[in-house]
Amino acid sequence: MPVPPARPAGRRRLRPLLLAGLALLLVAAAATAYVLRTHSGEDEDPDSAATGSPAITVPTTRPSDTPGPAPSGYGWKQDPAGFRFPMPVPAGGKAWVRTTDNNEIYYSPDNKVHYLQFAVTVGQPLTPLQHFQQMEESITKNRPAYRRESLTGIKVNGQEAAVWEFSYQSLDGTGRRHLKEVEFRTEDGTSYDVLVASPDKDWQDALRRFTIVLNNFSVEG
Repeated sequence: MPVPPARPAGRRRLRPLLLAGLALLLVAAAATAYVLRTHSGEDEDPDSAATGSPAITVPTTRPSDTPGPAPSGYGWKQDPAGFRFPMPVPAGGKAWVRTTDNNEIYYSPDNKVHYLQFAVTVGQPLTPLQHFQQMEESITKNRPAYRRESLTGIKVNGQEAAVWEFSYQSLDGTGRRHLKEVEFRTEDGTSYDVLVASPDKDWQDALRRFTIVLNNFSVEG
């Protein structure tokens, strides 16, 4: 993914997309995928992608440099790439550590056994759904027993977005891994990716974490 260009010097403001209601959005997207398959006469084969784009309006708030209290068990994290999100606060456990790999940003407490992943892309020529479909072609070749759980095009605040959930057998033999990713765009065309990954046995906890992060995610504007 292209590296975001340097931002001009000066005071920066955060634009709280506050994807509040994105948990509902994700449920709606999954429901739409099911409805489209059912009414088209298809079965519930997870390898069938929904191509519809339900339009969902996500509430926003006025820009603010000072966020309110973080959700319980979380603390605000301002990332140098230009976004803010609630990061889990260790309660007797390990702190979540930031690492990078090219344009990918990771936060993990255990060397990426469980992690959150972010990416900021300027000038992405593909729609989020097309981007996920392209990545899926690659991942099916290098991840054993890949299985698509869902892949749906949606809209966030009128802009193109997509949701992709999948799983595969771990390369190190530790069992299946489960991942979910959302890609959405802001009005200036910048794409943001947010992903959560965990062992399949820990998926419900990871999904709750993902929902909290998405519902409180904000970007610089």
